[in-house]
Amino acid sequence: MKASKVGSWFYLIILLGSLEIDCRPGRKKEKEEFKFDTCNRTACEELGNRFSDTINTSILPCNNFYEHVCSRWNKLDSQGRSKYMHRVDVRKLLHGVLEKSTIRKDGAIDAADMVKIAYQSCIQNEGNYRKEAEVIKNLLKGHGIMSWALQPGVSRMNYLSVLNSTGLYPFLNVEVKRTKSSPSRNTLVVSAASPHVLPWTDWQGHGISKKKRDNIKKAYKKFIKKVILLVHPKRPNAETIAASIMHFEESVAKLDEMWFKRIAGFWADPTLPIKEMQNHLSKKFPLFLLLSNQFKKVNITLKSNQKVTVQNRYHVNAILECIQKTDSNLLQNYMGWMLILDYIKTAGGKLQEYWKTFKDEAKFSPEEPKEWKELCLDALVTEETTMYAPAAYLYLQSYFPPNEKHQAFLMISFIVDALANLIEENDWMDRKAKDKALDRLQSVRYRVGYDDFFINMTYLNTLYTFVARENITHQTPFITIHSMLRRNLELKRMQSLETNEEEFDYRFGPFFTQGYYDSTSNTLIYQAASIHGVFSEEHLPKSYLYGRTLGYKK
Repeated sequence: MKASKVGSWFYLIILLGSLEIDCRPGRKKEKEEFKFDTCNRTACEELGNRFSDTINTSILPCNNFYEHVCSRWNKLDSQGRSKYMHRVDVRKLLHGVLEKSTIRKDGAIDAADMVKIAYQSCIQNEGNYRKEAEVIKNLLKGHGIMSWALQPGVSRMNYLSVLNSTGLYPFLNVEVKRTKSSPSRNTLVVSAASPHVLPWTDWQGHGISKKKRDNIKKAYKKFIKKVILLVHPKRPNAETIAASIMHFEESVAKLDEMWFKRIAGFWADPTLPIKEMQNHLSKKFPLFLLLSNQFKKVNITLKSNQKVTVQNRYHVNAILECIQKTDSNLLQNYMGWMLILDYIKTAGGKLQEYWKTFKDEAKFSPEEPKEWKELCLDALVTEETTMYAPAAYLYLQSYFPPNEKHQAFLMISFIVDALANLIEENDWMDRKAKDKALDRLQSVRYRVGYDDFFINMTYLNTLYTFVARENITHQTPFITIHSMLRRNLELKRMQSLETNEEEFDYRFGPFFTQGYYDSTSNTLIYQAASIHGVFSEEHLPKSYLYGRTLGYKK
């Protein structure tokens, strides 16, 4: 391969991935520990000169590339390089922040106080607690299920009465998203929820034989029965009710197979006005009526011309048909059970004990085992994002103050200048390639450290307008706090229908642990956790971390 035929940025990728460069001129680094200081302009100009010298005088970068890069890289001490270990270290910091933070004792609590209380409530709630049955009943009532574990077949309600009270979950998800045709307006997206925890449609894929499957089902039915008797100790026919819930869960889960068996020509997910969409739903399912009642909870009057997308309409229609022909008591029993399972990982009390017993007896677990405090962090910040923003506020206060963000931007500006100088001065790019590379470099956008709203407590407090803060106390069981936070998030998302705000993608928030270049939006993302000095590569300065990603813009 000749150098003249290789893309210009290819050399920067190789260079930045193979050099061991200290941004402090005049010092050798082989046996010296790096200090994670921000480079000054003079140092970074020297860095640019080293780039240029290396490209023009060292081995051809495209010869023996892997040997050249990997032999250098493998000589480094591996400690601290693992992305997984990096994430673990960030989690340790989060635990420390949430465990040691003090909570104000005077006046109303703010969002930061709420995440501290919620986390500590979860940590303390691992064991049993008083009035657990009442707590579970109140949890279900908060989701519109006034009675649970009813005898199937004797209901005086119809399915519309049930769904009007509960909403469509756990049968369907209703989300507010941007439309592709009109990015400035929001649309409703309806899809199958499928929250079941057992692999009802893929036992073989999990390596589960028929004998083991029967054992899991037996243990699962026993688990449901024990929870029913926890909530209603004298409930007659608890075993029959448990069996009906399990069989209905299996029936609904098997409808998921329709997703994998779509017929050619049915792939499109149409977007239509909601009243018109009803003509394409099973028995003209009254979606407009049900959603209108739900959106009234956030003071939004849904209009008949509101655009709605139904993802995989044939799957959704199968679920709607199932709902319409099922006894309403069984619907409530199933919905209540799915909600209990939603909170089971951090429920504490007897629920937690029964959950563990089920997994032990069935010799099957739908998730990897974790320490209790890790489950608490997942429930608030990492797997769910109900309290991501206030947790980030506390983390940034402790480990990434504003001056660190300023230094990060300063670092990037110096490295951009050095790379621009390299492009102008090298002798292996023609003028057209140089201009293209310079335009690309100068037009890149940056998201570095954190988005500013994370340190604006006034704004963060507005994220929790549907939380009764007086009920967020150390005495409140975590399952109650967790349900309030989830419900708040659901209502806030519904409220966004009348705004043009796009939901924040927390995957790229302050806890994002690696630099990332998005070529679609020409954006470099280097959030706080990815550049926080404690966790930067032990042998590599920040200039290397920024530079290798800047160089990856082909």
